Amino acid sequence: PKMLSQRFKVALMLPLQLDKAGLSGATFKPTDENLQTALRFLPFYKGFVLAADSMSRVKGLNIEIKVYDVGQSAVAAEAILNDPSMQQTDLIVGPFFNQPFKIMADFALKHEIMIVNPMSQRREILENNPYVIKVKPDPSTQLEQLAALIANRYPTAKVFIYQSHRFKNVEEVKQLQEIL
Repeated sequence: PKMLSQRFKVALMLPLQLDKAGLSGATFKPTDENLQTALRFLPFYKGFVLAADSMSRVKGLNIEIKVYDVGQSAVAAEAILNDPSMQQTDLIVGPFFNQPFKIMADFALKHEIMIVNPMSQRREILENNPYVIKVKPDPSTQLEQLAALIANRYPTAKVFIYQSHRFKNVEEVKQLQEIL
């Protein structure tokens, strides 16, 4: 483990698509659809930087964040692997899409770097790679936790499961009924 005084290097891979938004020098209008796509992940970026700043101020962690613009393209992810600093990275956050994430997860496994997928609910991304961290639990885990909460806090309550549309969430409703 790194000491707090040592620099902790983070590669943050967001689908900003700045080139498509015209932020590489061309003029753009704030209502432009491409700009809105690029700005969609700005709140995630701001939250990440805020958390890093807090860790730095409160815990004294020396954090260096390098942001990479990675969308759905596997080519963009592979190009990042040519950056020599990637092998000295301590943590990779993202990419957010399947193909680029798979490429980065394989790289993380090879170089023993922890990689976080903040969006996927798929359990499969954890298979055969102890360096992958999944933030969002898959739906079946959520249902199991919900059932445990109900059993723990309301053991004698009658539970009604409301389904607003008879074709939506059919499997989830069935699974929750079975678990309960």
